[in-house]
Amino acid sequence: MRDLLVADPNRLAEDDLVGRAQSLNLDPVAFRGCLSSNKYRPAVEKDITEAGSLGISGTPSFLIGRSTPDGVDGIILVGALPFPEFESKLKEYEGK
Repeated sequence: MRDLLVADPNRLAEDDLVGRAQSLNLDPVAFRGCLSSNKYRPAVEKDITEAGSLGISGTPSFLIGRSTPDGVDGIILVGALPFPEFESKLKEYEGK
């Protein structure tokens, strides 16, 4: 399912998701029921809130440094960035 979602991230409406589930031979009625139950909504919203408080606004995200009880100590990079940018930030953190 992840591969299908990443292949076309602009199609995330419920009917699109159910159609993708069907293409994987999942039970569409059970899948739609799971979606509409919002069972995992609180956990997802908690993760989104925590990520936002740390300055993480998307995926992939990388921390150069360490996590602490209060958040992070280091540099957060968001997105699929070219290696030279990672290298630059690694050197910047190393110099601290």
